[in-house]
Amino acid sequence: MKKSLSSFPLLLCVLLGSYMARAESLPLAEVLQQAAQGNAQAQSQLAAQYHAGEVVEQDDGKAFEWASKAAAQGNADAQYLLGSLYADGLGVQKDAARAVELIRKAAVQGNADAQFSLAEAYREGRGVAQSDVQAVAWYRKAAEQGHGIAQDALGVMYANGAGVAQSDTQAVAWYRKAAEQGVAYSQANLGDMYANGRGVVQSDAQALVWYRKAAAQGNAAGEFAVGRMYDKGREVKQSDTQAVAWYRKAAEQGLVDAQTNLGLMYEQGRGVAQSDTQAVVWFRKAAEQGFAEAQTNLGLMYEQGRGVEQSDTQAVALYRKAGEQDNAQAQFNMGVMYKQGRGVVQSDAQAVVWFRKAAEQGFAGAQTNLGLMYEQGWGLPKSMDQAVQLYRLAAAQGSEDALRNLGSCYKRGSGVKRNLIAAYALYKVAAVKGQKEAAVNRDELVGKLSAAQLQAGQTLAQRLFVSANIIEKLDLYLRSGKL
Repeated sequence: MKKSLSSFPLLLCVLLGSYMARAESLPLAEVLQQAAQGNAQAQSQLAAQYHAGEVVEQDDGKAFEWASKAAAQGNADAQYLLGSLYADGLGVQKDAARAVELIRKAAVQGNADAQFSLAEAYREGRGVAQSDVQAVAWYRKAAEQGHGIAQDALGVMYANGAGVAQSDTQAVAWYRKAAEQGVAYSQANLGDMYANGRGVVQSDAQALVWYRKAAAQGNAAGEFAVGRMYDKGREVKQSDTQAVAWYRKAAEQGLVDAQTNLGLMYEQGRGVAQSDTQAVVWFRKAAEQGFAEAQTNLGLMYEQGRGVEQSDTQAVALYRKAGEQDNAQAQFNMGVMYKQGRGVVQSDAQAVVWFRKAAEQGFAGAQTNLGLMYEQGWGLPKSMDQAVQLYRLAAAQGSEDALRNLGSCYKRGSGVKRNLIAAYALYKVAAVKGQKEAAVNRDELVGKLSAAQLQAGQTLAQRLFVSANIIEKLDLYLRSGKL
């Protein structure tokens, strides 16, 4: 789900629009005359015109001057505009606390734009103590007045369970209200809810309808989502070419997900001529915005010397940035770099630290490697119990390396009761998945099994291979005593 990106000044265009509608019936000369005579509405209108450079030359200093006069008379629109000028330091020294004070005055009078901006201040902790509960309260006030962007923001809060009990149903309801008003972000968000079956019956058809509406407005999230539908062939005929076209639209707007996916399309040569150089270009754009997945991908390009000069140091720097954002692949890669001493001083202890971070997120490769560290006593005390536990976790996800290692534990009776039939079955499944050493281990074990044991091992292997959870099926057979 997207996070609301707005800030105080975002709604000035909405505010100005209401002023301009009123201004159409009043010539500038009359507005100036009434403002000079102390008419608060005219002063407020004139302030907005100076801020926007509409009818008059843009001048935030004069906007501040006239907004101050109108705000002093209690004009809510002027209070909101004046608060926004303080928030951004336009025509006056920046002052977040003063901005909130003025915007609150306008919000209390029922100004929906101000209510939305006050909610944003609470959500971000600008000029006030951060409070999602208060943010929700003010988003709701604006949303109930039909403020589309506030409706979208309230939907986000419900979707994330921030400041309010999590509710996909409520998120959908608010997204729909905003989407039907043409708010592009909400159209994309509503598409996500349909795509993932959250708060509504899952429907790729409905998802695509809303994604296309958002994309038609040039919304990057909508464009990216349409590209993803073409990429995966969901509700449309799969097309790498179309996926690339839509990813590019969103990527050129700076959307990190789209930049990363476009990089992958170039790296894989899907829908475009294969180009490591272009892959690096797009990975870098997203990485420089702090996107962990792109940092990881760019790190791999440096590690392999693809599209850039090979550099383990650069790879480690990027992996570290992504790993510190809890990207499991990057954490795993950091573990490998420390274990091999590439781009860093070799350290089994640090390898363990990074493998553990990824393993705790369920990353099978890290679980397998951490298991091996326990088995060998590298960087921590040796423990076959811990090793087996980790191999089991990874094997349950289908990791061929973990299956092979667990098979060796059963072969030797290390951390588990020795069982050659279980060892054979695990080796065979791992070998079928492409683990070459497991194939050798399997063939070596054949000579140590009786014909009956070999048949039992082959039968067990077949059942494990088709099982949704290999470890659960293995445990079931071990408990049955049939082996």
